[in-house]
Amino acid sequence: SAAISACEKGREWAKAMQLLRGTAHIVVAPNTVTFNASVSACMRGTVWTKAARCLIEMAQYNMEPNVTTLAGVMSAFGKGSRWQNTLTLCSAMGQSAVVPNTIAFNATISACEKQGAWENGIDVFSKLSS
Repeated sequence: SAAISACEKGREWAKAMQLLRGTAHIVVAPNTVTFNASVSACMRGTVWTKAARCLIEMAQYNMEPNVTTLAGVMSAFGKGSRWQNTLTLCSAMGQSAVVPNTIAFNATISACEKQGAWENGIDVFSKLSS
């Protein structure tokens, strides 16, 4: 995960994803930390499709994403002008065992604001305030 985190800091999302996939061929299996680092690298590289793919791959390993994973994917969606996806994921978090945190709510509100969907952002903010 240190190598993937280094890729994230260097905005090398493609290398981060390559490292993540390479873990399947060695003794060390990917874990939540490696997926979170990969999601973060994808978010910084503004490739929301790859960040979302991490959720699919986690499911293939029978792993549950945590709030860090989901907030990172939501941020990637926001950077990719996919505010509807961010709202969907935020709503799904509210119905799962993963409780949205301030970062997740902020990613959702920010995505809505950037795309002119401020009414949706206000709805999210009102849920955060209650």
